[in-house]
Amino acid sequence: MGLIYSHSEWKKSEEYYREALEFAKKTGNNNWYGVLSGNLGMLYYKRKEYDLAKKYLEADFAISVQAGEIESALSAMSMRLEIDILHKNTDSAKIKMDIIDSLVAAYNQENSINYFESKALWNEYTGNYQEGLKYYKKAQHKRDSLNVIRNIVN
Repeated sequence: MGLIYSHSEWKKSEEYYREALEFAKKTGNNNWYGVLSGNLGMLYYKRKEYDLAKKYLEADFAISVQAGEIESALSAMSMRLEIDILHKNTDSAKIKMDIIDSLVAAYNQENSINYFESKALWNEYTGNYQEGLKYYKKAQHKRDSLNVIRNIVN
């Protein structure tokens, strides 16, 4: 229900996510706690409530890495990178980019859309526009390829 309402009624979405988080916590389901934390973090990110978003994205990241869900971890850390860049927190953003690079190298995720988007954003932020454009194009190509596959499946 949290996902359904996340596109139209943010308050309801938040209530459902919080209820589900409590249930996951009560039942000791750490993986679901991570997933729900990521969803709630994304909701707060969309609402530009970045301090709240950071808290839940950090939980999602930690649990995702622990569970071996690297794409989910990359997604959470990519949003954290964006928040740091929005706040012009260069030192923290650099740390996030280093974490993303190390995850990609350690888990062979060189074709991740999140990775390409993070590298594009970081390079744009640091003034390396040529490199940023290269990664932006890679992300777009990967997204287009996935859309072709989705269309065939549909």
